[in-house]
Amino acid sequence: SDSLEVRNMRTLLSTILLNLFILASGPPAFTADGWETNITVTARTAEVRLSLGQRADATDGRDGLYDVPPMAGGEVSASFVHDDGTLWRDIRSTSTGIKTWTLRVVSSHTDEDVALTWTPQSLPADATAALVDSETGTRTDMRKNSRYTYKNTGVRDLSIELTR
Repeated sequence: SDSLEVRNMRTLLSTILLNLFILASGPPAFTADGWETNITVTARTAEVRLSLGQRADATDGRDGLYDVPPMAGGEVSASFVHDDGTLWRDIRSTSTGIKTWTLRVVSSHTDEDVALTWTPQSLPADATAALVDSETGTRTDMRKNSRYTYKNTGVRDLSIELTR
């Protein structure tokens, strides 16, 4: 029988490998029953890639099949914030209405640019999508733009609002 330490190490290794597979393979822009896209957060040479989207068999809560928790952060960390933790990949249900993903970015590079980039074509054609900076109130149309940049002053919360 394995010790608790060995089991914990195996669980951690499995989680890391799953995260790497999901992030390296990249999501399809559209699937038969939903959509998925990446947002890349960059500060200097540090980069974090997040995924968000919708699937017919997902819920708006945490789903073990689709949602992936983050690994430890480095010079920049970014994740979607939920009531029950944080995620690197956050897939929601395809129900209509407004869906909001809260994105928290933390960078050790004060007064440096932090950039968020995405591919507008990978967002659903039948929806409006906006990136909202909670600190400045800036609202960016994600279907018309592919980048948002701000000066880092510490922890920054942004939201992605998708309306169908």
